[in-house]
Amino acid sequence: MIGRGSSSFSSTDRWTYDVFLSFKGEDTRYSFTGNLSNALRQRGINTFIDDEELKRGEDISPSLLKAIEESRISIIVFSEKYASSTWCLDELVKILECMKTKKQLVRPVFYYVDPTEVRHQHGSFEKAMAEHEQKFKNNKAKVQKWRRALSEAANLSGWHFVNGYEFEFIQRIIEEVSSQLNRTLLHVADHPVGLRSHIARLKSLLDIESGDDVLTVGICGIGGIGKTTTARAVYNLIADRFAGSSFLADVRENSARQGLVQLQETLLLEILGDRNIKLGNANKGIPILQRRLCHKKVLLILDDVDNIKQLRALAGGHDWFGPGSRILVTTRDKHLLIAHGIQKVHEVKELADDEALELFSWNAFKTNEPDASYMEISNRVVQYAKGLPLALNIIGSDLFGRSIEEWKSALDKYEQIPNKEVQDVLKVSYENLDHLEREIFLDVACFFKGDLLEHVEKTLDACRFYPRYGIGVLIDKSLVTIDELNRLKMHDLIQDMGREVARQDSAFEPGKRRRLWNYEDVLEVLSKDTATERIEGIMLELPQAQQLQLRPNFFKNLKNLRVLIVRNAHFSKAPKHLPNNLRVLDWRDYPSQSLPADFHPETLVVLNMPHSHLTMDEPFKKFGRLTLMDFSDNDYLSKVPDMSEIPNLQTLRLNNCMNLSEVHDSVGNLSKLVTFSAEGCPNLQSLPSGIRMTSLESLNLGKCSRVERLPDILVNMENIKTINVEGTGIEELPHSFRNLAGLESLILTSCTSLGNLPSSIDIFMNLDELVIENCPQLRNSLEKYLTGVFPKLKRLSLKNCDLLDEDLVIILSCFPELSWLVLSENNFVALPAGIEDLQNLLLLHLNNCKQLREIPGIPLNLQYIDARNCTSLTSQSSTTLLSQAFHEVEHIDITVFKTRIPKWLDHCSKGGSVVFWVRQKFPVIAICIVLGPGEDENVNPSTCAYRLLINGVVVFQEEGEWPSNHVWLFDLRIHLSRKEWLGLNAKLQRGWNHVEISCTLRSTTQNGTVKCCGIHVYKEHTNIDNILFIDPDTLNSRAAYDHDTDDSLEISDDENELDHILTKVLADVLGKITNDGLCKDIDGLEHMRDCKTEETQQEQQLTLFDQKIQLGYERMISKVKGKSIMVDRETEVYNDVMWNSMTSELIGGTSSNKDGESSKAFLQPATEDEEETDVKGSSDESEQKKLKEDDDVVYPHNSLKTSSVPNFQISDKITSRKSRLTSLNKAEPVAKATAQSEQTQAQEPLIKPAESNSIHRLSVGTIESILPDDDSMEAFYTAILAETTAMSPPQVSIEVNAKPSNSRQSEETRKALNILQDFLIKDFSLLLHTGRSSTMKTTLSYLSKLSADDGISEKMKSLITQLSRDFTLWSWEYNDASMKLESNTTNLSKVDKLDEGLRANTNQFMEAAFFENELRTQLANLEEKKRELEEQINAIKADISLFSEATDNAGKRKREIFMKVGC
Repeated sequence: MIGRGSSSFSSTDRWTYDVFLSFKGEDTRYSFTGNLSNALRQRGINTFIDDEELKRGEDISPSLLKAIEESRISIIVFSEKYASSTWCLDELVKILECMKTKKQLVRPVFYYVDPTEVRHQHGSFEKAMAEHEQKFKNNKAKVQKWRRALSEAANLSGWHFVNGYEFEFIQRIIEEVSSQLNRTLLHVADHPVGLRSHIARLKSLLDIESGDDVLTVGICGIGGIGKTTTARAVYNLIADRFAGSSFLADVRENSARQGLVQLQETLLLEILGDRNIKLGNANKGIPILQRRLCHKKVLLILDDVDNIKQLRALAGGHDWFGPGSRILVTTRDKHLLIAHGIQKVHEVKELADDEALELFSWNAFKTNEPDASYMEISNRVVQYAKGLPLALNIIGSDLFGRSIEEWKSALDKYEQIPNKEVQDVLKVSYENLDHLEREIFLDVACFFKGDLLEHVEKTLDACRFYPRYGIGVLIDKSLVTIDELNRLKMHDLIQDMGREVARQDSAFEPGKRRRLWNYEDVLEVLSKDTATERIEGIMLELPQAQQLQLRPNFFKNLKNLRVLIVRNAHFSKAPKHLPNNLRVLDWRDYPSQSLPADFHPETLVVLNMPHSHLTMDEPFKKFGRLTLMDFSDNDYLSKVPDMSEIPNLQTLRLNNCMNLSEVHDSVGNLSKLVTFSAEGCPNLQSLPSGIRMTSLESLNLGKCSRVERLPDILVNMENIKTINVEGTGIEELPHSFRNLAGLESLILTSCTSLGNLPSSIDIFMNLDELVIENCPQLRNSLEKYLTGVFPKLKRLSLKNCDLLDEDLVIILSCFPELSWLVLSENNFVALPAGIEDLQNLLLLHLNNCKQLREIPGIPLNLQYIDARNCTSLTSQSSTTLLSQAFHEVEHIDITVFKTRIPKWLDHCSKGGSVVFWVRQKFPVIAICIVLGPGEDENVNPSTCAYRLLINGVVVFQEEGEWPSNHVWLFDLRIHLSRKEWLGLNAKLQRGWNHVEISCTLRSTTQNGTVKCCGIHVYKEHTNIDNILFIDPDTLNSRAAYDHDTDDSLEISDDENELDHILTKVLADVLGKITNDGLCKDIDGLEHMRDCKTEETQQEQQLTLFDQKIQLGYERMISKVKGKSIMVDRETEVYNDVMWNSMTSELIGGTSSNKDGESSKAFLQPATEDEEETDVKGSSDESEQKKLKEDDDVVYPHNSLKTSSVPNFQISDKITSRKSRLTSLNKAEPVAKATAQSEQTQAQEPLIKPAESNSIHRLSVGTIESILPDDDSMEAFYTAILAETTAMSPPQVSIEVNAKPSNSRQSEETRKALNILQDFLIKDFSLLLHTGRSSTMKTTLSYLSKLSADDGISEKMKSLITQLSRDFTLWSWEYNDASMKLESNTTNLSKVDKLDEGLRANTNQFMEAAFFENELRTQLANLEEKKRELEEQINAIKADISLFSEATDNAGKRKREIFMKVGC
């Protein structure tokens, strides 16, 4: 969170000193530099000079370095002997470093030295640097650094003094320094809370580093939201990057008070420093601004603009400003930005609740959080302010130091009469509206907030308010918004402002107001009968249901009433009269069975009468403009009458009318009807026989159980989108359904009488959604009619349709583009392999498929998987579903019947919580929770709640129904809004932050227990250096790595388990770190080796180990740099480990250590069978017993106990692997089997036998098992060759641990083995090639099906099966990578062509721009001449007019004379 009570974005907070002076003391301390320092201080500029501010005895060098870092500007006084001081040169290097990293200003002064002497080190500088080179001949790099610094500094803009008056020279320096400092003294805010995200967004939009383009960015939002505050903060942060800058505040007010000319002059003064510019008028100022600024890189901020004329006069075009300039405009009117061509716009939103509470607390309590006793009332204030900083600041300051009772009284007042200071700011936008836009705004504020836009537009259109344009204006001025459901939204305080404006019509006599919305005012008018004809709208919405008395003639004289809304008020009698001027009649629980006889509302648009007593016995007449009619939940309505005289009706709702039985045929001819809904009408039987609703989009007859026949479709109804006949008694869909060509959603749930689907498949061709649930009788229809491919269908639900395995094959082939698939409560046993081809599938529901066992694979992008209560599902299938997170699929939500947590999780802990530590940025994680069984396993599900805590503070919590004996795995982001997710980073403090995820049952009486929790970290989106799974405070303590004494968390120390831990740790190292990180880790492994003692007999092996580390590392780096790695590193690590294990099996049975433990590697999601092997492999019986007792929970290898294993532990685990591998080389069968291959190798053996079984060391075999070098690959091939050769007589006989078999291999088996042998001597990339991989797959598939009778041992078969499975995965990844590479190559080629085209068009564009400017200049000249001609013409016209007038006067005079003479 920004700014804990201080203005962290103001310049005064960033710097301790204004100016740092770097100089050679003996040259200028008591002359120029001393005078400059004194003059700066006299001007109030805080200056650092090394003979002051430092305490005696302090180490001066670090203090000086700190002073440089904390200084706003550094002035370097280059004098004759400056370079002779190493102290000065070190200062210079530090100053230039801060210029680059801290964006400080650096200005050199060349005092009696020429800049070229400094730049090229001539003269005294040459002599000084020569002496330094002699003195530091063993550190030439340091001298070179000084030389570069001198050259760089000499190229900076500065001041050169050779002769003249020093005091004038110093005065010029002071003026420029003062100018630089003055423009960074903007005050941002007393408490700038919540600015960080806005500033980051604006810096991105401004894109200062983009080059020479001139960019304009807009900031918009409602008044008081923080636009100006944000702009000031941005100005403070980036103004230094420009040659000139200006922040013109309050443009709206200042232009009205002072005129635009004054603003133009201020702009030129701030950027150019010219006080003598007098423009005269704005039109004269425009070309001057353009001419004076067009070569200068400037930052211009125009704050609170409200008229396009202001933009045209102050920032008319990008050609006004020099390259790299940036213009930032704040306004309440978004359309103003669009009209000026500003495309990059940032809208400032309200503060989040936690930010709002902090800002309010700074004002109300002068701390960042409320007093505990005020917490409840403080939250009430936050809810009232709705994140508006202006209101939080004003109300917080107003309530400071007051009692709780005073707070409550003040809030009660604010809720009725808003704070005037807040009102005045918000009202500015209202006052800029014209008459009709004000009427729309007040209607929305008083009556229509939250209503559908289309309904409000129809109502206001009937009032002749022209809402399509008017509402657009309100949106542009940030007074209203449209949400994702197309509803009108308005900030609560803006709504209060609007209602206060309406209240001021007659503050103390509600009956004389035009709009009444406050129920107390309405009740007063009702009870006192004080209503007048001025009233145009009434909304009576009581907080609690209440019985009221209504005078029968109350509405008789309200002739101007347009809107009448009554909710939660029960009247004993209905009114005798209703105004015919009504546009909206919204009366819930209308007490009469009929409307008044004289009610003929020809302008009525909305008739909303839910829960009414209306029977609608008579046809509707004189309702010609009615567009919406809602009579839902009416128990008195039995039939819908003739509606032929309502031709404009668009929405008809009759939901839950329990006695409705008939709908008149005239309804079927309403050509403008868009929505017809009669859901939940159990007695409805009679519908129109045919329909011609050409505008109909939605037809809903769900749960109308007595509807047996649907109307015939008499015309093409191309606009129809949705039909819902759920739970109806229909027996067939009419043949005329073919006229519904535009149908997108068809819902047939629980249509148990429906015998068949339509014979024509045309109606399915455009379907996007098809829901056929609880219809087992339609299973045969699916097979019969679904014979084609339906490429547009995205959502398919076939829940409880008695589907079998063969049905799924047909279904998946017909709908290849599915994104949602619901197959719950069916009887199939296995999902077909074709499901993997549904690459767009995101959701798969399989819950309560009790017979489902096998899931061979799933689509790569599948995110939402519900497999609850699939009790027959195999462990491998459950693992397949959960492995989506392992494969980095994001936004997952998976529920699976399983009792064990996946072993590949990055971290887990037994019980209901898991903790870890993060810094800088909250990691992207998936959370895994295992809910175990309770005492009563029949009780299912349990209500559980999980919480996310950061540093002990709950930042998110949620609860849901989870079944016991299930694993729930979900991406945390799917349960957070984007705003909440981004807000997690704001919760982090500096350094490491403690994070806890806890899961608890809501009540102790609930069935089930939380067995364990874990997390998976998405490595692509998370810097793994910023997350720890052990307390960082104890990271360097040996105690931090000791095993927990609690037996419930104890992890076995048997070497098998340690081997698994090692494999995972090393895989993470090789799979996720950079090349430098790999080097660092290998160096760490070498260090571990050196830190231990070992017997003399192993010294030679360590030397070999050194060589192989270096060789393996060099090969790894060369492969990475050469981009020749065919699969990712994690897969390579797994391949090598698995191959070593397989080699031991092929050439001599199971590799064992001294206790006979089986070597095994785990890098992919493990099956439960593999998990059980972990326990059986333990040599110590007591350890086996402990593991067996906790067998239902298997932890991943890098859990809380092992995920951050220290170096000395890793080395122990590494060495256990060495023992097993070295003992393998001791075995006699191995020696026999590999004798021939060893003779052909010029290098030393891959693994040398160890002479000792003492404390383990890092082994050669371990390193070679994790480094994909040629030696390990060759060893693997040699081992396979030896085995296959041994199987083909007459070869060397091999002794194995398995029981001997007398069976002989068939010719086909020997052929398959020869093919395998041939393949294994090929390059690995050739094996994965599409043409060869199919043969390899076929061979492996054949061999994996053989038995011991065919000459294949069970262990051999198991390894071949594992290799077959993994080879399929590798082949797929290889092909996928190849396709991506080909696609990227094509795209790069296109980019190159586009780039060439752009370069070719650049000259043409520049020429066009030149001609355009020429034409603009000529046009301006012509317009000027035009104005001159118009002035001349007007002058001539004036002369003609005067001449005509003189002529008339002369004529009159003649007539008068004539008359006198005549008389």
